[in-house]
Amino acid sequence: MRALEAWLPKQFSGRSVLEIACGTGYWTQFIAPAARSVVALDAAPETMAIARDRLGDQHVRFVEADAYAIPSNLGAFDAAFAGFWFSHIPKLQQRAFLTGLKTIFVPGAVVVLIDNAFVKATAHRFLSAMWTGTRIKPAVSMMDRVTAY
Repeated sequence: MRALEAWLPKQFSGRSVLEIACGTGYWTQFIAPAARSVVALDAAPETMAIARDRLGDQHVRFVEADAYAIPSNLGAFDAAFAGFWFSHIPKLQQRAFLTGLKTIFVPGAVVVLIDNAFVKATAHRFLSAMWTGTRIKPAVSMMDRVTAY
């Protein structure tokens, strides 16, 4: 965990980040100091209240919303993060989630999905297929470096 906590801010340095399923803000606290801005999205207002308390006055905007229906009025982002959430998405909904997610990105966006159910070969094929034809860079290779710690 300490390696991920140290690695994560570097991925979002100076970026406009959408954090999916921010929960209590555990990962947000590592992303926010490095990012230009963070929109932390979660469907549960109770956990976002904990996140607000944890982060104080850092430049984070909290939005109560469904990750399967990301509000179009949030703007465009050059990065996205989801920590230990992707494995909770039913397999039949993963493609729809990722398709909706990529609509909010600018070209060259970085996507970091950290999860304890990561399977390199499967994830790489799936994410590469999802981002084909776009200028979005899935962070699969970055995950390889983190799992090597």
